[in-house]
Amino acid sequence: MAIPKSIFLLIICVVATLFSIALGLPGTAYYTNDQYPSSECSVPTPPGSLIARIAYLGSTITCGDSLNVTCIGNSPPCTDKSVVVKVVDHCSTCRDVTMVLTQEAISVIANPITVKEVININYKK
Repeated sequence: MAIPKSIFLLIICVVATLFSIALGLPGTAYYTNDQYPSSECSVPTPPGSLIARIAYLGSTITCGDSLNVTCIGNSPPCTDKSVVVKVVDHCSTCRDVTMVLTQEAISVIANPITVKEVININYKK
């Protein structure tokens, strides 16, 4: 007995959706040496914090959310680790990247890296 085509396609769609949720959303990131003295989100940012400024705050990512960020690809060398960062600000100047991380956060997932060197990432809540 063969599986009807519509059921087969539904199963494929469900599996693909589950994989995309598990892997996270693709994006790009870099770090700057800028200090974050104030925040649009009013989230405290002590020195050494693992934080992110996000290009597009909205209904899915909001101030104070924690994101699990992983470097993907080979350049710069990814560390195969993930880092959890807290969203503390909207990045109005982020036109070419999804987020800006602190040096402390990006050094967990990619090494070595220079200021404003863009890396490919996956991120999820």
